[in-house]
Amino acid sequence: MKKLIVIVVLALFAMFAITGCGSVEKNESTSTQIKLALIIDPASAVDDQYNNQLEVAIKNSGVKYGNRLVTDIIRVPVNTSDRKKYIDEQIGNGKYNVVIDSDLYYTRNVVELAEKYPQTKFVIVDEDIATVGKNSNILIINYNAFQEGFIAGYSAGIKAKKAVAVIALKANPNSYKLIRGFKAGINYADKSLKIIKEAVEISQYNADTVFSNEQKLGRSVFDAVTRAVSQGADVVIAESMIPIAPVVSAVHDAPVMLVATEIEYTNLKNSANYLSCVIEEYEFGVNQVIAQVMNNGFRGGTLEMNFLNDGLKFRSPDKANQEACEKLIKELLNNPKLLANLEGVQ
Repeated sequence: MKKLIVIVVLALFAMFAITGCGSVEKNESTSTQIKLALIIDPASAVDDQYNNQLEVAIKNSGVKYGNRLVTDIIRVPVNTSDRKKYIDEQIGNGKYNVVIDSDLYYTRNVVELAEKYPQTKFVIVDEDIATVGKNSNILIINYNAFQEGFIAGYSAGIKAKKAVAVIALKANPNSYKLIRGFKAGINYADKSLKIIKEAVEISQYNADTVFSNEQKLGRSVFDAVTRAVSQGADVVIAESMIPIAPVVSAVHDAPVMLVATEIEYTNLKNSANYLSCVIEEYEFGVNQVIAQVMNNGFRGGTLEMNFLNDGLKFRSPDKANQEACEKLIKELLNNPKLLANLEGVQ
């Protein structure tokens, strides 16, 4: 009888212990749950694949972390008159632990919301740290513009016979390092090549409404590429803010090759003129930030995407071009001093 009582008591203790452990585990899971929101704006001509990358990263992270991570996608309606107010209403006061904003044109909105909600971690995709300051709750995902431009320029330079055209937006501060990279890469490949720079006027651009007339922008890009080809360019580089469709359209009847620094890779690779593309892997960047958040390692500052951490990828259907650029990338990564010296080239 005593033996039976002891067995029953031990069984009860075991049951309570199991129930207790289950309760603690459940509470821990609840306490460590992270709520994340991705803000997506109406897609412009250069944003479709960019937005898709971010959405794929969010979806995959939701699967990877299970119920530890709750994700929402907030889509800003077309013609929203007050973007910041709309987002403020969606994220509320502490509704999300992390807010990722996909549109660099509204950085000031994000900075002001980050100041209003200091406990929320904000992530800005594709911006310069100088623009937002050093807020401890803001992290920027950006790419190494010089590296990207240098490899694109080198790819163009080893293929060109006479001249390389650089098509870029006029007076765009975000393109400064990229264009320096183009020039340095072209010169590194062949100093005798002529560099033709065509600056696309962006007077139709409004920082509050993004590109207000994308049809006009496309026409401007088409005309710029046509002028460059008429001046002898046999390879054209389109910088990352240039929509690729009018570039492809402008050269499809000409023996001109195309290089791009653009995530619109899938819109370029089917062109007969496609030579190469440097792809900005924003999916990689978002995955890295979410991993930081899930491991309590989030710090304000910049997460730089480059060739070393696979944040940038080079693609070319031209085997010789692919091999030459891959070889150069390895040399640069193995010799940081050489890369620093090249970055100093004007």
